[in-house]
Amino acid sequence: MTRSSDSDAEYLLGHDDRIDDLPAYSHKPPSRWKQAVPWILVGLFGLLSSVLLLREFNQDRLPGFDTELPVARKLIEFEKRKMKSGDDHLYVGPPSQEVDDAWIRLIYGVISILSWHRMPSNDDRDIGLNFNLDATEIGKFADKTFSWPQDGKFFTGVQFNHQLHCLNRLRQFLYLPYYNQTDFAKEHGESYTMAHAEHCINYLRHSIQCHADLTPMLWHEKKVDHTSHHTHGHGTLSDKATSALYLDMETTYTCRKWKPIHEWVSSRQVNYNEREDLIEGGGNIQVLD
Repeated sequence: MTRSSDSDAEYLLGHDDRIDDLPAYSHKPPSRWKQAVPWILVGLFGLLSSVLLLREFNQDRLPGFDTELPVARKLIEFEKRKMKSGDDHLYVGPPSQEVDDAWIRLIYGVISILSWHRMPSNDDRDIGLNFNLDATEIGKFADKTFSWPQDGKFFTGVQFNHQLHCLNRLRQFLYLPYYNQTDFAKEHGESYTMAHAEHCINYLRHSIQCHADLTPMLWHEKKVDHTSHHTHGHGTLSDKATSALYLDMETTYTCRKWKPIHEWVSSRQVNYNEREDLIEGGGNIQVLD
């Protein structure tokens, strides 16, 4: 038996081969480079994934809210500002061309004031609270607003212009005898109805409730001198009062920078009269806000 086994071993190995002559199996570990390759690939994949996720995250993290126009959100910058400025007097007081011009510039911008004075009725709706955007600018709101059939532009606007328009209308209601005699009132008398005023009151109320400004009201105590000061802008002082708390009207707020947003909106406003040729079948379209 032993001989047979030796013979078999000799046959399998060959006559000149011996087990001791075979090269020993190498247990040498792989190079560090080969060990690192899988981890490098994992790292590159992770980096690429992070870049893509960060890109998507940044698109979703534009300033402002996802209910606002994305193309306009890019303009948002913030600043500290007091709610009092040297031009406050321009927007109040007895009606005059100067006061009206100040409101026109505020709502429509310097560019539009030239168009305004060319309009025989001074109708702010001829200049437009709104503007047109293409599909890339309107974005996800494309299926939620009117599109002009011939050129595919989307008719839209921003709410702060509507809010300023309403505030100006309420100001004009304080001076109805004056504004009822303007060409605008004669041609568009419905603008000064109580229904319009109530619409504006509720619209501004909803806007204030929506934004819910949490900037604190700050108060300062002052001694009352009844011989020289009996009234205040917000009421009449009692004869018994020895001091009074006055609201600080120069409180600092965090605000969006007005200029870049205002200039962008003003440059895009549309004159409705210039769009009549784009209405399907011709005719005239009226915008009701």
